Amino acid sequence: MKKYKYIAGIVLGMVAVVLCSCNDLLDGKDNPYEGTTRELTVRLVYPEGHPDREGGSARVTLEDVDRGTVYTASAGNDDMARFEVAFGIYRVSARDRVSEQDAVIYFNGARDQMIVSAASDLSQPVNIPLVASKTSQIVIKEVYCGGCKKDPLEGTYQSDKYVILYNNSEKVAYLDNICFGTVDPYNAYGTNVWLIADPETGEKSFRDYVPLVECVWGFPGGGTDYPLEPGGQAVMCINGAIDHTLQYPLSVDLNRADCFVCYDNTYYTNTTYHPTPGDKVRTDRYMQVLRKTGTAKAYTISVDSPTTLFFKVPAEAGTAREYMNDAANEVLKPGYPGTRCIKVPNEWIMDGMEVFSGSSTGNAKRLAPAIDAGYVTLTENFLGRTLYRNVDAEATLAIEGNPVVYGYAYGNDPSGIDAEATLKAGGRVVYQDTNNSTQDFHERSVQSLHTGVR
Repeated sequence: MKKYKYIAGIVLGMVAVVLCSCNDLLDGKDNPYEGTTRELTVRLVYPEGHPDREGGSARVTLEDVDRGTVYTASAGNDDMARFEVAFGIYRVSARDRVSEQDAVIYFNGARDQMIVSAASDLSQPVNIPLVASKTSQIVIKEVYCGGCKKDPLEGTYQSDKYVILYNNSEKVAYLDNICFGTVDPYNAYGTNVWLIADPETGEKSFRDYVPLVECVWGFPGGGTDYPLEPGGQAVMCINGAIDHTLQYPLSVDLNRADCFVCYDNTYYTNTTYHPTPGDKVRTDRYMQVLRKTGTAKAYTISVDSPTTLFFKVPAEAGTAREYMNDAANEVLKPGYPGTRCIKVPNEWIMDGMEVFSGSSTGNAKRLAPAIDAGYVTLTENFLGRTLYRNVDAEATLAIEGNPVVYGYAYGNDPSGIDAEATLKAGGRVVYQDTNNSTQDFHERSVQSLHTGVR
């Protein structure tokens, strides 16, 4: 999503915690956590100059990172939400939306690892700075990273990763010169050394840039060579633009005319991940290596908890290749002098998405709220599951004569609309875009590009 600087402070503070949930009480039984709860007030801090809004529309969520218990409350006219919670470790998130003329502005904020204990100083409200964004023209529609089983053979397969971009607007968009990368650390449960600690409070915040690791890829084109019509999509193969189903029926056919592919055998020689693209994939749709900072022979993203993001280098910063190859835009990973990353300013990000691993309780945010205020969980690998964007039911139903198909059975999209069936019926889908993957995405049980029988 293109970010607009209604930004009061892109902060994701980190504190520490312990938790037990008071929601576990059963009727007629004593409270096993009596004396271990605290009152907690969350104050939402809106950016300066934000549009007029009605108080009480914001929702605040506290999530117990150990047990998964979720508390929600609405902020009042004073922009505060009040809770009584058990001791524990919490992830706090907040969201609000305001209509402004012909646009909708979303406010998001989050805070990780917040401690609630007997020793915690909760006498003052916990501030959650909010950032504002408007909907983006091109959005990430789907990320498939988790792989599948090799049935009927034994084993698992993960060389079929892809991302789908979608034109969610009413105007023609262009893919030319859009850049792609993944953020360090690769996994959500990896140590994030990029956070900055306040010397006085110890609270941690994000930098004003994201560190892209290993390689930055760019779409080809001179500016208008690769149009994407409203409702159109482009498949970007991270690995293997071939028909994987010929060997592994539970995989997908990525030998497609609408595919772009991360393929450059000068830099990436591992043919397991980078086989020669299929005959339907044009060579002018090969993604360009703008800058390779790593030493890997295969490019990949995390199989269970990647970050994927797309951005565009503004004209005043030069071409994308010029920017990537300027030594001033390179940074060494703190504590890891052998790992070099490319700095990309947060405001350049068009769309970013954070995935957490369902097999870990140590997940932590890598993307600031200005990019993605939430996350979506991939519960298990190698089952063909994918992360898919929810449908904006109101906007989709508002399209006159739109043949909307209901009965969605592949996941928990609140709209109940089957997006892929609607598209196949000649309809148009508008996807939800609130800059918060917790609200915008769900886990889909089958890849949208899978055409076989499960």
